[in-house]
Amino acid sequence: MNLAYAASQSSEHSTENIGDVILHHVKDTNILSIRIGEAYYSIFSKHVLMMWIAAALVVFVFRFAFASSM
Repeated sequence: MNLAYAASQSSEHSTENIGDVILHHVKDTNILSIRIGEAYYSIFSKHVLMMWIAAALVVFVFRFAFASSM
């Protein structure tokens, strides 16, 4: 099956424009929030989670790289 055929068979995003599709995947969402009174406060969001994963990956790579060079 070629890529063009597989893309044409996907009807999930067929009626939306490309900007809405990209925004749907980039938009931040709340993972953990608390409610104080009538207001909701976001404590942990998707972007914060991705930053923690990226930071852990950088620490792991640098520790592995510098540990083998000494």
